[in-house]
Amino acid sequence: MAAIHTFYDICAHPDYVQPLIEEVVNCVEEATKLSDQKTTLDYVESNDRVYGIVLHWAALGGYESILRLLLTQEGTDRLIYERNIYENTAVFEAVRTRHRQSVRQLMSHRVDLFMNGHMNTVPPLHQAACHGTVEDIEVLMESNEKQRLLKHRALGDTTALQGAVSFNRPDTTGAIIDHGASLYKKEEYGKTPLFMAADYGATRTAAPLIARDSSMQHLPLPDVSRRTPVQKACAPGHIEVMKLFMQREEARAALLEWGSHSYGALQFAALNGQASVVEFLLDYYPLALPEDIHGPTILHLAVRSGDVNTTVVILEHGKMDELLESRVTSGSTALHDAGHAEVVQVLADVDADLNAQCDNG
Repeated sequence: MAAIHTFYDICAHPDYVQPLIEEVVNCVEEATKLSDQKTTLDYVESNDRVYGIVLHWAALGGYESILRLLLTQEGTDRLIYERNIYENTAVFEAVRTRHRQSVRQLMSHRVDLFMNGHMNTVPPLHQAACHGTVEDIEVLMESNEKQRLLKHRALGDTTALQGAVSFNRPDTTGAIIDHGASLYKKEEYGKTPLFMAADYGATRTAAPLIARDSSMQHLPLPDVSRRTPVQKACAPGHIEVMKLFMQREEARAALLEWGSHSYGALQFAALNGQASVVEFLLDYYPLALPEDIHGPTILHLAVRSGDVNTTVVILEHGKMDELLESRVTSGSTALHDAGHAEVVQVLADVDADLNAQCDNG
């Protein structure tokens, strides 16, 4: 029989891969015809230094006939758990390369769909959720352990649904939800899928989640930092996600809810210097400029952020005199709290009282 080259030996010449894999196929078929089980298993177990055993080759190449042949050989059942240099099993390689029939073949041989791949970080369903297609999800959902797969957590204590959301994949997100994935499971930092979409600014996956009544029922639930999804979207300035939230009455009602440090969504945006979010919220919901009886005004928070644009947006919206004169518990005005020269100049230009004293003088 001809010598079998490894992928490692020929990786610099990808044009040679196809004929060499076919050479492996021919060798295994020849050995099978001769009923030489030992010779067949020699090929099946032969290790490639990069892609793994021949079973991996067949899976990642989508060679269904050779995969079927290998899986019928005596003693090969144990080989479906073998990993290559990337810690991938054969079924993980088939999922990664989207060879769905190969995935089905391997699933019929009771492969472990909970074994992590991709340097031992994620199992096949997570891989499909983040990098695959709806069709890949559907194949894996044919498993008898479907519900366990949907609940299974990978690196970061995330489910496949949370993985799809974090990668901003609306197609796989919808497919996984349709198969019954929980919208309420939290990862290690207490974030539900909706929370993750808001936190990451994943607009495309936020849209189908926000559109679902069942997801919005838990909108007020905070993460470990005691912030709600609406508040979390405001802080980094995810304006498109905020626009989606504001289409729902539940989110509009949550706009003035207080989170950690007694700050609401608008206050978080002001404190983080997110002028576009502040402007959107003030235009959308004028009542969002309240008496601020729970703490510093949004002008105090904006000047603390050092962002000139946010400061200007708030001053131009109205109640300028009241905001300039308002004092926090210590007696300081917004001008006292301004730590940036540019912001001080903005306040001075609108006649902030330069002689006002706080309680400590």
